[in-house]
Amino acid sequence: RLSLVGSEMCIRDRPGMMAQFAIAGLIGAAEIIVQERKSGALERLQSTTVSNSAILTGHWLAIFIMIFLQFIIMIIFGQIFLRLNFFAAPIATLLLSIGSCAFVASLGLLIGILAKMPEQTAVFALIPMFIFSGLGGAWMPLEMLGETVQKVAQFIPLSYIILGYKDILLRGAGLTQTVIPILILFGFSALFFLPAALIFKRQNK
Repeated sequence: RLSLVGSEMCIRDRPGMMAQFAIAGLIGAAEIIVQERKSGALERLQSTTVSNSAILTGHWLAIFIMIFLQFIIMIIFGQIFLRLNFFAAPIATLLLSIGSCAFVASLGLLIGILAKMPEQTAVFALIPMFIFSGLGGAWMPLEMLGETVQKVAQFIPLSYIILGYKDILLRGAGLTQTVIPILILFGFSALFFLPAALIFKRQNK
């Protein structure tokens, strides 16, 4: 029984830690955008035939690939060494990972565009990391928190990352059962990407 409880706690903690460290890792990625703007590299790039949309998409893809590789490494580690059966539903796991990384990449893009100084990227990344982790169930299961926090968690992206992976690992859910968290994560990705694109366009008129 103790082994079962420990396994369930590991299943609850792993997705939350994956997302938390992914957001923390945005500090360096977002700082690149700030440094490009300060050094004039972004201005020189815009003087070429490359469009602002292509520049924005390129930065987003770079962040996405970095975070996605982190997720893949942690999933493989969990599968092999922690015996967490992510591969029981490979399509659901893949799409949930893509949705999670899309949200984190869009958040990182917004942070990089909003930050004026490299030091600000750390603040802008750590604040949402702590808020999303604390209220999204990464530090403590939502079932153990109050009803108010559980209601707030419905608006926290990390709660859907944890919910989706928990359904796969604990309940053997497939794509049909995890489609709602996946779609919500893509929705959060668009929610952060759109203001990033608008601000970027306004800054570079």
